[in-house]
Parts: sequence; C-alpha cells; structure tokens
Amino acid sequence: MSHVSPCYAYREQRVDESPEALGLRLAAELAILFTASWWQSQAEWQIHEPIARQAGVSNAVIEALCQGLKPAFEQEDERLIYRLGHSLYATRRIDDALYADAIAAFGEPAVVELVGVFGYYALVAMTLNMFQVRRGTDTPLPFAEP
Repeated sequence: MSHVSPCYAYREQRVDESPEALGLRLAAELAILFTASWWQSQAEWQIHEPIARQAGVSNAVIEALCQGLKPAFEQEDERLIYRLGHSLYATRRIDDALYADAIAAFGEPAVVELVGVFGYYALVAMTLNMFQVRRGTDTPLPFAEP
C-alpha cells in the first residue's frame, strides 16, 4: 500500500511479514471497518475500530465510516478499497473500470484477497447482527439500533 511510510514497517510489521503483506493487512482493516459500518455491526465495529486505528486508518476516515458517510480520503488506495466495498455491497458487482483500477493498484492476488475479506466479514457482520452479539462493555454502541 502506497501510504505505508518506510518507518511504519519498523513499528507495525510482523517479523515474518513482507512489506506487501503488511500493506494487505492494513487494507484488510479498512475493508473490515467499511463492512462493519455498512452492516452496522456493533461488535464487529467495536472490535476492529481500534485495530484499524492502530493499523493507520485516520480518525477522519473512521469517523465518516461510523456516521455512514463517504470519507474524504487522502490516499488513493484507501479510496479504491472503499469503492470496491461500496460496489460489491451496493451492486453486487465490480465494473470493468474499477476492476482494472484495483488490479493496477494492488495486483490480482491482493484484489482476490480483498474480495474474500469483504465477503467473510459480511458473513461475520450478519451473524453478529442476527444474534445481537454485544461486547459486554460500557462503551456506547457505535450505531443506532433499529
């Protein structure tokens, strides 16, 4: 991911993790947070919001996602992850232009991995919502209950 600064790897990169894998992990956290927001999954958001923040997702992006707004992204790769998630959830498809942009930015293996992240965490969000899973903390819920 282009927004990962060289020094960031020294703080957050795991010993056995390549720079590419680190970037994908950061991308995955944004995808998970977008998914939690889309599905308004209370527990998924509460679990992944601090992880996404630690991974480098900005406060402004986190706040916008929590409010159901399109963030004003500073990084093009983050904007692209948002576009992928929004297209998958809203239309259940990715058009050719978006697919080409994603492949050019991330490469095909990473795009396949991101689609898997979106799909898996949508399943998690639906399950958590269905069974009204809560974290059992005094922290206010991030989303209004229906």
